[in-house]
Amino acid sequence: MTTQTERDTTATMEHRLLKAEEVARRLAIGKATAYMLMASGELPTVRLGKSVRVSERALNTWIEKRMGSAA
Repeated sequence: MTTQTERDTTATMEHRLLKAEEVARRLAIGKATAYMLMASGELPTVRLGKSVRVSERALNTWIEKRMGSAA
C-alpha cells in the first residue's frame, strides 16, 4: 500500500522538466546527442522562454516505446 506522500512524490517526479544534460545522463548518451534528439523533435520538448526541457513523463514514455519496438 502506498502512502499519500509516496503518491505525491511520484506525481511530482513525473512532472519534472529535464535539461539536456539530465536527459543525456538518463539515456547514457552524450549531451550533443540529447540536444540533437530534442532539436529534431524526436524527443518531445517544452519551451520556457529560451530554455528547452523534456518532461520526465514524456521521456519515460519515449523510452518505453523504444523498448517495446525492440522486443
